Amino acid sequence: MLLCILRLVLSIIVTIVMATLAIILLPFNRRGKAFHWCARTWAQLVLKVASLRVRAGGLEHIRAGDNYIYAANHASYFDIPALLSILPGQIRIVFKRELVKIPVFGWAMKLGSYISIDRSDSREALESLERAAREVREGSSVLLFPEGTRSHDGKMQSFKRGAFALAVRSRVPIVPVTVNGSFSILPRKSLRINSGTIDVVIHPPVATNGCNGKEGEMQLMERVRNVIASDYVEPAGKITL
Repeated sequence: MLLCILRLVLSIIVTIVMATLAIILLPFNRRGKAFHWCARTWAQLVLKVASLRVRAGGLEHIRAGDNYIYAANHASYFDIPALLSILPGQIRIVFKRELVKIPVFGWAMKLGSYISIDRSDSREALESLERAAREVREGSSVLLFPEGTRSHDGKMQSFKRGAFALAVRSRVPIVPVTVNGSFSILPRKSLRINSGTIDVVIHPPVATNGCNGKEGEMQLMERVRNVIASDYVEPAGKITL
């Protein structure tokens, strides 16, 4: 138990330090590179102090220099550092607006290169997707969690259309990503960080050419969810909180 608390404390310290550094470097954040460097460094440090390993499969499906929209299942806060530590190139995360309320960390997210989305306001949500589309056109990849929020019980939830509307609008491939093992490391409503391994499966990109309108987005959403679910392993047994 003491070790779990120590991992939590160290993770918070690393997060505060790197978020503060990201805010300080904002005047030098040309094309988001400084912010992305802080985010990736934060991810690597958090994983290290939490005694977590990340195993990635399928990186050969990603072509250097190409831009993608990554769509991943979401079971834990540690999904973000796990993915930031392995995905190549410049990454922009689309995150829910509530996170900006977190001191320092939320401020950095709001002021930096990431994109907040308020799903309760359809007009603002559309503007967020437009900004994400611009980021893709300007040379960045975008990471989204189509479930919208972390799983309560480790099971995959239904997907929302936003990620797929963005993919159709941007006309870039969407890459399904399956994340396994993160739920048991830090379940929702738990502060206990368990050591372990997060397995990430990067699937072949799914083309968005020919997907048009709501029907095309829905078909794309179903296809991508099926791909992610094909390699997802639900946590077995009781999770210690």
